[in-house]
Amino acid sequence: MSMFYCSSCDRLVDSDLAPEFEYCEITKDWTCQSCLENEADDQRIRARELERIQDYSDPYLNWSGLR
Repeated sequence: MSMFYCSSCDRLVDSDLAPEFEYCEITKDWTCQSCLENEADDQRIRARELERIQDYSDPYLNWSGLR
């Protein structure tokens, strides 16, 4: 049983309860499984928002007339 401190959520996490975690060699930070999942969700949301912005700016995909 080992414990590590998650730098994203500022919690002490047991490695037995959260077996998936990531260690960054450069910053020397640990990130727990729930923070990794949240980060992946945020990336998907940002990608969808960027796609909507690009569709809005495209004259062929934007049928609303608002440019």
